[in-house]
Amino acid sequence: MSHVINGNRIYVQGRCWKNYARFSAKSGKTAENALVFTSVFRDKMLHIGHELLYNKRKSRRRRKIVSDFGEELSSLMAKKTISAENLCQMAELNPAYLEKLKCGKLLPSNYGVVKKISEVLGLVPEEEYQLWNSYKVSKLGEKHMCTEEALKALFALPAARPQRVLGKINAVSLQNGVPICGRERVYQAIRQLLRESTDSADLLLHVEQQEFCQILGEEIWEKGADYRCRLLLYLREERMAEKNVASFGMLVQALLSGRIEVHYNYIVAEKLVDYILFPFLIRTEQALLLLNQDLSAALYLDEPETVAIYGSYFQKKYGNARQLCAVFESADRFIRESQMFFAEDGSTKPMDFYILSRKPCVIFENDEKIVREHVCAENMADGFVENYMTFLYEKIFSGVKKMKILFCRDGMTDFLNSEEFHEFHPTVDKPIPKAVRQELFGKMIRQAQENDNMQLGLLENALFTRRRHCINLWSTGKMLLMFDFEDSYRLVLLQENTIVSAMIEYFRALRKAEAVRTKEETLEIMQQELDAC
Repeated sequence: MSHVINGNRIYVQGRCWKNYARFSAKSGKTAENALVFTSVFRDKMLHIGHELLYNKRKSRRRRKIVSDFGEELSSLMAKKTISAENLCQMAELNPAYLEKLKCGKLLPSNYGVVKKISEVLGLVPEEEYQLWNSYKVSKLGEKHMCTEEALKALFALPAARPQRVLGKINAVSLQNGVPICGRERVYQAIRQLLRESTDSADLLLHVEQQEFCQILGEEIWEKGADYRCRLLLYLREERMAEKNVASFGMLVQALLSGRIEVHYNYIVAEKLVDYILFPFLIRTEQALLLLNQDLSAALYLDEPETVAIYGSYFQKKYGNARQLCAVFESADRFIRESQMFFAEDGSTKPMDFYILSRKPCVIFENDEKIVREHVCAENMADGFVENYMTFLYEKIFSGVKKMKILFCRDGMTDFLNSEEFHEFHPTVDKPIPKAVRQELFGKMIRQAQENDNMQLGLLENALFTRRRHCINLWSTGKMLLMFDFEDSYRLVLLQENTIVSAMIEYFRALRKAEAVRTKEETLEIMQQELDAC
């Protein structure tokens, strides 16, 4: 099937339909034809869905990314006016090896080579990061770097609530059955539709546009607490899991409003939506927008019968999908309501547990007395400590085989030396005294030395910009994100395999690229930091 949008005309199979009204009149049906119009050839395409999904080219041209490091190295050498001969002598490198590095034929064998070159060149922190990042891009590849960019966006969120665009929007003329062409005009129509909505909105989307997520977040945050928004998110198949991480990362700020319920499903065949003119939609109480795949065109419909048909269509799809995540604004509510995510699934297979944070997490391995004395704030509800400890050991750590804790050096220094430090958030816990923190830190070192299943890793050039943002991952497909926004905090609990698997694969790739210090090196650095206190 071919479809082209040109001005106000839509060409389907070479036939021009000036607008939806004429298309409906031509077929003799109005409301019923709305679904047919947006899913032409769906039935005809289902029988070849598996062919589209599995019969993919086995050989792909790989983009040459090894040269990224070589180009950066050559640029910095020219900037520092150092010859290849001098660099080889001072960094103890073979001239032929250096030449291959510069030409992009080889990558440094490990991070130590990159560090030595940086020291010889006398790079400032920004230049050292550029060289290190080019090495990492070349070593990890685009797939894992896509995951890293999504993680950076998560850790860089400055506030739960986005800043809304001030002033009036450029209104778009929304007429029943008339196409809207151009991404800017589609974005304006989306904003206009959401602003006019007072009670609820239904969204069926595959998210890839950051600007759309920004609009969604701004408009949903402005709604009242009773506003209800349901989002059916279409995710990609497992081989493109890093794209799902990116989609989730773009949506997080909108999700933090707590007004969006998210369910998810998978695109059966990635190319199948190419045969549907408007596969996605946004529906409010009185109108809807049908959207094409890249949000560059839309169709506005406001006939009550048509809107009702799409309401039933969405309800069926949404009801058959699985819940993606839940957002909690308090620790009490999180412990009370998150049990369904940790329900027994009948599996006895041991799992790995990851903690990714700016500072080392030490409180989880201590007894109830430590938690009661140094964590629980006076304004917390009665029984919080008991509920928290029960939840921690029966739900969080039950069945954990290996625990892997990743953190960065400046977070470790901040943990040991800052005058006031909260493990969670000032509204949840009391500050932990410096002497107690150092004692817990020493205990963590000793436990890691004695326990082979407890793995600590110091991240080189870490991703963190916020002090207490943290990610917990279970290899069974669960993720807990903790966001600290100084004046408030949010907990986001997600359960979806492809997103969690992509993140775990990224952490493993970091170890292979030697972007994470070994356990022995990490413990040595930790002991040095503790001795220096």
